[in-house]
Amino acid sequence: MIKHSVRVNGLSALVLTKIDVLSNYDSIPVGVGYELDGKRLQYFPSQGLERVKVIYENFPGWKSDIKGINKFENLPEKCKSYITALRKMIEIPIQIISTGPDREDTIIMN
Repeated sequence: MIKHSVRVNGLSALVLTKIDVLSNYDSIPVGVGYELDGKRLQYFPSQGLERVKVIYENFPGWKSDIKGINKFENLPEKCKSYITALRKMIEIPIQIISTGPDREDTIIMN
């Protein structure tokens, strides 16, 4: 769905917010595609949504508090891997990552 939004809205970068709320999960499912009537699609379908099945890829959770981290290199390895995988999937940069509720809890990517 994000790739569809990127395409139709002409987005050049994204902001990833509230990633800290994922800190307690063992596994984080991410929709990576769709299946319609048994056929795999690489795009968001515009028709037949009642028959669409989302295909998920599960990423390991990092199980540690990341609130307040403001440098990408200080994130847990599994969190960095998750963000890197998202960047590759959506094919545009993630320029800002929010790791908590305060303004300082922000990573600005170069």
